[in-house]
Amino acid sequence: MWTLAYLFLGFLTVKFHISNIFKKTRLGSRLDLITDYKQSNKPIDKPDDKPGSKTVDKPREKF
Repeated sequence: MWTLAYLFLGFLTVKFHISNIFKKTRLGSRLDLITDYKQSNKPIDKPDDKPGSKTVDKPREKF
């Protein structure tokens, strides 16, 4: 696991960048950020491994 000391990052530096992410995404917490990410990045439906499957891959949505 990476630590702030190992990466030579200060706590205030991380806090500053996280704050900017919240401002840009207009979200208020890390939980909101994770939930929004999971909802907007749903996996693409993959076709079955069976021959003759009619499932088609869907393109990812653009932001």
